[in-house]
Amino acid sequence: AQGPEEPVFERRTTIKHMSSDISCAKDGDIPALSRAYTHRSELRGKVWTFLEDPESGPWARRYTCAMPWLVVFSVLFTMLQTAEPNPLSGLAAAAVETAIDSLFLLEVLTMFVASPARSRFFKSMFNVIDVLACLPLVLRVAISFNLPRPGSTGSLWLAHWVLVCAVPVVRLLKTLRRFEKFPLLVMSIKLAAEALPILLYTLVVLTLTFAAAIYAVEPRDNVPSVPTAVWLVLVTTTTVGYGDVTPQSPAGSVIVGCLVVMSVLYMAMPLGIVGEAFNKVWRDRDRIVLLERTRLRLNQWGFAPKDIPAIFQYFDTHDNGYVDLIEFTRMMSEMGIGLSEDRIHQLFEVFDPDGHGYIDDKVFVRVLFPDAFYRLYGMRPSIERTSMWKEIEHDYQSEARKSRAWRSMDSNEDLDELASPRCTTKPACPRKS
Repeated sequence: AQGPEEPVFERRTTIKHMSSDISCAKDGDIPALSRAYTHRSELRGKVWTFLEDPESGPWARRYTCAMPWLVVFSVLFTMLQTAEPNPLSGLAAAAVETAIDSLFLLEVLTMFVASPARSRFFKSMFNVIDVLACLPLVLRVAISFNLPRPGSTGSLWLAHWVLVCAVPVVRLLKTLRRFEKFPLLVMSIKLAAEALPILLYTLVVLTLTFAAAIYAVEPRDNVPSVPTAVWLVLVTTTTVGYGDVTPQSPAGSVIVGCLVVMSVLYMAMPLGIVGEAFNKVWRDRDRIVLLERTRLRLNQWGFAPKDIPAIFQYFDTHDNGYVDLIEFTRMMSEMGIGLSEDRIHQLFEVFDPDGHGYIDDKVFVRVLFPDAFYRLYGMRPSIERTSMWKEIEHDYQSEARKSRAWRSMDSNEDLDELASPRCTTKPACPRKS
């Protein structure tokens, strides 16, 4: 391995050349650990780290803080184009909008050129949003940089709608990249969505039942159709109450009164489910955000789940099937995940919640890539977790007993002449000169 004085980005490029030394047990079918790292320059590594890692330096932090403000300014400026009187219009407004689009285009082109895994660049939702945010520049060129007026028809109406209505939304979505806790909301929605089918079914039954009752008792000049009754039930259930349709008969008032009570009881269920799901996720927010960041960085640098076993084998300096905290810290640092040492220690504790002091590739993949775990190891994470930890503990205790036995027999404390029994059972792996 390279010495600590070598730049981090250059050390990552050497992993590919060392990957053939990791194992000989798969007939030479070694995963390409850094397929995207060949011929990477140190400058490109610094540019990518500057754009993606706010903790890489003071200028990276300033850039990360400035970009959201630029996005907010661009959204407000576009919205003001529809105000009367317009503070800035004509060629001056077109020049500002074009400059903003050009800056966004320059940013996404720089990110693509500096990306360590270009084949995966457009698989990131954030990169796709960045590309969409700079596409209006093409439309502005097509319409000669003149914003179509409201009330235009045909293609000009479509251009006006895109530039005034759609562009601010897409630009605002660019700030999602800066919110590390956004996955918490997504995960909360996924948890709450498990109860969505039964909630929707209950809502449909409730709506149709009360709509049929209201349509039956109300006069036709007030509620002429069932859809009108459904509309009245929906605005009542959601406590909106527009007031455009109201019950006029005494029976209709009684039915709507019962609907109001039922609506209060019904709305308490989805609100409670969503609140509980978000509470559950928020209590575990540090672990979720740390795992999400690690997963994102691995994907950005071109590492796939199938590469993890070979990576662990390479950084397993003791050749015992697992890595300890020191080996794990070295592995994460040389892979360039962009985590500080404290964050790496926290990540290690996520993979080792019981405090064993060591983890293996199975634990890493099971926690970080649960969908790929069964495909790689042919077993279910929830079933094999206990037996896996028992196997690791047994190996660790065996190694400790062997070490104590060798030391008791070696009075000179010269262990260099002693060969590990585990090494004698493995075929010799050729090393690169």
